[in-house]
Amino acid sequence: MGDPGTTTLPAPRRERVFTPALVVFLVLVFGFDAVAWWRRDALPSLGEAMVELADGDLDRPERERYLAYLSELGPASASVREQWAGMLAAVALGDRPRFEQALQVLGGPPVPTRFPAPPEAEFLDLGEPLLGNLAAALRAEGDGDRQLARTRWSQVQNQARLCGLALPKELAGAALARLP
Repeated sequence: MGDPGTTTLPAPRRERVFTPALVVFLVLVFGFDAVAWWRRDALPSLGEAMVELADGDLDRPERERYLAYLSELGPASASVREQWAGMLAAVALGDRPRFEQALQVLGGPPVPTRFPAPPEAEFLDLGEPLLGNLAAALRAEGDGDRQLARTRWSQVQNQARLCGLALPKELAGAALARLP
């Protein structure tokens, strides 16, 4: 071994890096992250999507994804409320073919003949005042209230002009032309 007067250092002990507590902690963190990523990409029910859109906490790409989801599946729903949401989402996206498809499902054109009950109409604006006014204009025209319909269609036309949205502007122009 060496000179009796010198001491030899013991070999360094290798410490374990992955202790059981650390492994459990890392598995939990990975599990929470995996669930968060999965939930972020998963789409909610149509009703929940309406609430999320009306809440206004979605960023632009998420908002457009939810609107596309509503405009695609809303018209096929059994719920009049969800059918209306699909129609309004199509307007928000500027998708005339989907709007016309949803309008036919609701008994139109030129305006729907089926309307959601007033308590069910909550969140139909999908977080956009223009869509709320468009829904009110369609409802007023469908109910035969020409004065209120003209007022609401004028609001839609002005909002669409400010926002640069072509489809609501066209719809408002056509409605104002057919209302005396």
